[in-house]
Amino acid sequence: MTDLQRIIKATEPLTLARAQTGFQPWLLADLARAAAARGGRTMFVAADDQAMAAVADAAAYFAPELGILQ
Repeated sequence: MTDLQRIIKATEPLTLARAQTGFQPWLLADLARAAAARGGRTMFVAADDQAMAAVADAAAYFAPELGILQ
């Protein structure tokens, strides 16, 4: 089982840290899809407004079916 599969199957809240900036939107999209499928949510805390906007824009590309609140 990969690390991502273990994360997706977690039954308790998790904190992930130090994901590479370019990898964050893809990771968040996958995690949000998995959480939504189980009736859950995903939250991302960005370093600043600019980083938040960049991740939100890119995540919308990877998962256009999911809602993003900023």
